[in-house]
Amino acid sequence: WRICRDVDGLRLIGNEGWDSLLGLIQYCATRGEKLILREGERSGILSDDDPALQAFRCIHLMLRSNELRDVVPLRIVHCIRTLIGGGETNNCPKLSIAGLDLLSLLHARMQALISHFSENKKDDDVLFWATYWLSIVEGMAEASNSRYPSTRQHSIAMFTDSLVDRHGQDIPMKELCKLLNGVCIPMAGKRISELIQRQMKLKFDHEEIMIELEQCISAIFKPFLHYLKRLTTSPEDLTTVWMSVLSVLADLLGTNPSLLPADLLNTTKQLATEHLRNAIMILMSKGIITAAKTNANGLELNDEDISSLTWNAIENISYVKPFIIEWMQSGSVETK
Repeated sequence: WRICRDVDGLRLIGNEGWDSLLGLIQYCATRGEKLILREGERSGILSDDDPALQAFRCIHLMLRSNELRDVVPLRIVHCIRTLIGGGETNNCPKLSIAGLDLLSLLHARMQALISHFSENKKDDDVLFWATYWLSIVEGMAEASNSRYPSTRQHSIAMFTDSLVDRHGQDIPMKELCKLLNGVCIPMAGKRISELIQRQMKLKFDHEEIMIELEQCISAIFKPFLHYLKRLTTSPEDLTTVWMSVLSVLADLLGTNPSLLPADLLNTTKQLATEHLRNAIMILMSKGIITAAKTNANGLELNDEDISSLTWNAIENISYVKPFIIEWMQSGSVETK
């Protein structure tokens, strides 16, 4: 703490000095006290001299300091992710949430770098910021595995918001698809599955389940639609990501009624169906999928075409199968 308080001194240290300091902070983040929670308690309070709490204070001070805005290395993200994991291990969700807020703060700092790189378009620079930007948002998503509802909800909301702001507009297509298909959609799908399959074991209450299910459905569709224009430049990647979306929706809409209270399950399915219909209308309005069995040139669509894949997938989801004709008709009208 004494080292980090010396802002002027931190401005003078080199790479080796930062490696040592960040290594010490990361070590302290793993050495917090393990709290014992009583029945009904959701989080404990760390003592003032707790190493993990001191690590948080140091990172917070450095990221909040205007003098250090362009000095603190972005690899501090690894310290923050360790801090979030330490809060989970030591039964202190408040620390994990505070760590997530630090990631959000670091994420905001990326804007100046991204603006600079997007103007210069140097491959090494783009790879540099993409690496750290991805690490930040992956750290946010990682916390969605927490056993504490407050941490999970904070994580999913922050992760979704981070994806749909302007930071990701210049991210290379390969990394974007990796993020959507490898992190975003699987995370939402996993959370939905866990909420449904293990709700009794995890002791979720009705309100908490509904909040998280809504967040997960939003996390599936908002980033996909946000980046749709970019995805259309790579039809193969668009198809892959879209089919991943439909796969998660198929699992949710095919949920066994015995696993959730009827009113909660119906509300969730209706919400998911609404989002799905909206996405299909947008895809049809842009000519990405069509209700016809032939393309614009009059040629018959093959089974690998995104339109065929979409309608075949929806036809296999019994809950939304009755809506197919209505959706096709509505979408066809909107494209005229």
